[in-house]
Amino acid sequence: LVHFNFEEPIPGLNDFSEDEVPGAVNAVFQFYHIMVGIGMLLAAIAMFFDQYILLRYAYLIYGAACVALVAVLTVGEVGMGASRWLRFGSFQLQPSEFAKVAVVLATARYLGETKRWPLPGSRIIVPVILTLFPMLLVLKEPDLGTAMMFIPPLVAVILAAGLSYRWFLIPTFLGLLS
Repeated sequence: LVHFNFEEPIPGLNDFSEDEVPGAVNAVFQFYHIMVGIGMLLAAIAMFFDQYILLRYAYLIYGAACVALVAVLTVGEVGMGASRWLRFGSFQLQPSEFAKVAVVLATARYLGETKRWPLPGSRIIVPVILTLFPMLLVLKEPDLGTAMMFIPPLVAVILAAGLSYRWFLIPTFLGLLS
């Protein structure tokens, strides 16, 4: 969603005045419009993308995401006590965001290969392990908030695959007690 509101200040707009830097206000507006255009172009491309290609390469994408998370720990940039970013020239990348998508793809592919309904409880072991590995790497950065965000997609994929809700009753009850 794109929202144009000219009554509220745009981030960065007040950093420069028109007297200090001629054209600064226009530069911010131009940058904003360029980013909106790029976002809309990427959204249009994504609409015509065959999602089964992603599932076909889900394990490869997952492996690349895990390698990127290990690279963050070894050569990543440290900021505010945590190493979360990979720098490529002037471009920065946060692999933990891509790792969340990779985990969803890998667990969806694994659980999609199961043809039984409802899903047997023993089939959730591998998806949990697939989730725990990158989650622990993100915790090592340390980034607890991002690491915890691996859990809701895992639960959603497992429930969508057909696991009975009663598997979540005891953990939910224990979580509420704590």
